[in-house]
Parts: sequence; C-alpha cells; structure tokens
Amino acid sequence: MLGGPDGKTLFIMTSRSSHPDECKTEKSAAVEFVTVKHAGAGLP
Repeated sequence: MLGGPDGKTLFIMTSRSSHPDECKTEKSAAVEFVTVKHAGAGLP
C-alpha cells in the first residue's frame, strides 16, 4: 500500500509464515517500508 505524507512510501507486511497459528506464536510479522519514485502509481 502506498501512503505517507507525500504518497511515496510503500508499506509491505512480511512474516516467516502465512499460517495464522504460526504467526501468533513466532511473532515474526513486521511492517516494512521503502520510499518509491512516483506517488500513488498503479491501482490499489
């Protein structure tokens, strides 16, 4: 998802597993982010 004050921050959710029970016990989920070149590019 693109967001931030200028619409150039790409937020990405990551985890070691997609299984809900493993996500609860491992607590490996994180929200990563990176700045992109063009604000609001693409479709949501």
